Amino acid sequence: MLFDLTMPLSGATTPVPGHPCPTFSPLHELERDGIRNTVVEMSLHTGTHVDAPSHIVGDGLTIDEIPCERFERRGIRIDLRERARPETPITLEDLYEGGFDPDVAAGSILLLNSGWTDLHMDLSTLYG
Repeated sequence: MLFDLTMPLSGATTPVPGHPCPTFSPLHELERDGIRNTVVEMSLHTGTHVDAPSHIVGDGLTIDEIPCERFERRGIRIDLRERARPETPITLEDLYEGGFDPDVAAGSILLLNSGWTDLHMDLSTLYG
């Protein structure tokens, strides 16, 4: 079974520190132009995204070079809500304390639940 983990994207989405908040500006309006279209401005490091190897490795793959199937695998949730702090990197010890088991996790995607999304995104602005 596949789960879509994509976070909603809006002006309320908290970007990586130092990056601008996303903005949405009408380009065309349905009533005026017969079509609706919006210009979105944001850093690529805003909201749900995957850092391609090329982000930190000179000759690393770009995101369009990574097959989608690579992201279709079992996910293992690691609960870091009691350990993760914005000013402190997540350590291997934190992962183990959160339930990480390398034998079970082999070939899986780790889902790190830091709880930060709950603190930094007001979903009521999206859903009323």
